[in-house]
Amino acid sequence: LELKGRASIFPDSMLVNAALRLEDCPLDSVRLNYAVLVMPSLSKLSTDARISADLSLDGCYSDHSYPEINACLQIPESYTTYLPENLSLRLAIDLDAVLHPDGVLNADFHEFRAGLPGVDVEFDGEALDLLGEDPLYSMSACAKAELEKLMEIVPESLGIRSASGDVDLDLSARTRLSELVSYRFDEADIKGRLRSDRLAL
Repeated sequence: LELKGRASIFPDSMLVNAALRLEDCPLDSVRLNYAVLVMPSLSKLSTDARISADLSLDGCYSDHSYPEINACLQIPESYTTYLPENLSLRLAIDLDAVLHPDGVLNADFHEFRAGLPGVDVEFDGEALDLLGEDPLYSMSACAKAELEKLMEIVPESLGIRSASGDVDLDLSARTRLSELVSYRFDEADIKGRLRSDRLAL
């Protein structure tokens, strides 16, 4: 963990330039030494994930202005296991975000990959004006499922007795939050393709 910066304090404002860096931190150590004290259920998990993050602030803080804040987060491909069921999640994340002085928050997902037995999901994209009234989302995603493997972790309470086959989904979308909430996509740009070589339910 590395922290550096400087600040100049005035009667009505503060100029700040600071940076915080966390490099290759093993999340399992954080879980064992700190997180389980707050959330004991985390003792049921184990992970080899290592996180790197950067946070920087640059600008003026006052009643009428805020410094620009930049953040990035990286988790290289890792495995997190739920020990009671020996169920592993594969995960990789690479994203950054910026909060502009005018209060506009934008985020860019360079990579998000997740996998469970029988299903893999990948997507990238961006989200604009997340703190505004109607954020804009642009993304492309793909998912693959092997239903026989997936059925091993599907709860019986869903009432699905058996399923087999392969399913591939490709999706690209550009839409606003209001369209997602109302299910009205008149102005949205959404394209997708679903493929299956065999499917049985």
